[in-house]
Amino acid sequence: MQRDHPPNGDVLCGVFHDHFDRLHLPAFLITGSQEIAGECILEAFDRMHGSFLPSPDFALKAAKRSTIKSALRRVGAEIQHCATQRADEKNLREKNQSTLCVHKNVEVSRTQFLMSFRRLNAFHRSVLVLRTYENYPFYEAGLLLRLPASRIRYGNAHAIVLLATSIHGADVSAPAGNVLPFPWPIHGRHGSPALTTSIMKRH
Repeated sequence: MQRDHPPNGDVLCGVFHDHFDRLHLPAFLITGSQEIAGECILEAFDRMHGSFLPSPDFALKAAKRSTIKSALRRVGAEIQHCATQRADEKNLREKNQSTLCVHKNVEVSRTQFLMSFRRLNAFHRSVLVLRTYENYPFYEAGLLLRLPASRIRYGNAHAIVLLATSIHGADVSAPAGNVLPFPWPIHGRHGSPALTTSIMKRH
């Protein structure tokens, strides 16, 4: 049968070459390390070598998921430890029911965002990446993190409050859910190559 797309090896190489930044950024946000994020990409490439890839679009989705899973494995112990250190849920629920103090039109610099984001523990970083950046459903995020969906819901709400508070230097509130109270300060949804490179050089 004649193929309408290159062999799997060429498709895979093309995806990792053309979309390196789209793969690197989530791994970087999860692990907090450029070097480890790069290692996660290499590990994902090795794991996918020889896999059936019906299309470049499927290959990109698979590459992103494999890279994210590799990043989660690297910080898995920290994720599990932090996930069990529950804050005062009553106080958090009260904060989530109050009026939102930070709005979507508030601008946050990339540097400020990344500095605050990296202050979060591995559990909160991972939940925000999976839920808010990649838009995984709660149950799917729970499967990837090996935690119940209820824990993901709580962690997501708590992470949003912590991140907003860290960035704005005030006691802000944010509703439970999968939306930050301000836009991700990254061009596009995954960042352009030039922009992502500038972010990495700063950190």
